[in-house]
Amino acid sequence: MNRESVLDSSEGITVSRLRLLPPAPTGVGALRIAMLAPPWIPVPPPGYGGSEAVVDLLCEGLVARGHHVTLFAAPGSHSAAHLRTLLTAAHPDEIGSSLRESDRVAGARDQIDLARDRGRGFDVVHDHSGFVALAMANRLSVPVVHTLHGAFLEETGPFYQRHGHKARLVAISASQAASAPLVCSSRTSCPTRSM
Repeated sequence: MNRESVLDSSEGITVSRLRLLPPAPTGVGALRIAMLAPPWIPVPPPGYGGSEAVVDLLCEGLVARGHHVTLFAAPGSHSAAHLRTLLTAAHPDEIGSSLRESDRVAGARDQIDLARDRGRGFDVVHDHSGFVALAMANRLSVPVVHTLHGAFLEETGPFYQRHGHKARLVAISASQAASAPLVCSSRTSCPTRSM
């Protein structure tokens, strides 16, 4: 991937756009990526599951381009990526459960730290799960990208204002990015539309 930065002079913020490039030669330029899917529905989703469908497409595309992707996902998942399930069951009826989310994020963090300790650390963590992973993103020694899959709501604004600087935030649309609370400052990143 190639990153292009554009300065939005009206707001004084930097917006990054990612452009896909042709596959890298084997072993050259390959990244080690930890992909965190939501813990409630398998990847790819058996029916409903927009976030899980996005994660599936990303994993398949990144693996096809020669990157080393480890997918942390709900049981029942399958992928071209190296798959790690951290919970004993999927929990589609508990979407939003802090118990399931925090259990899975803690397990993923343990695996990310273990990979680092074994000399096979990740270059980046791409989180699609939710609030817990973003709140703890600055506890990892690798960069974290956090894709926002839901709308910004009045009650989530203060959360993103407090924790948005801990990862690179990516919105799923220009409309979503435009509705973001003011999270941008000299020490924070602003949600940007994935290109």
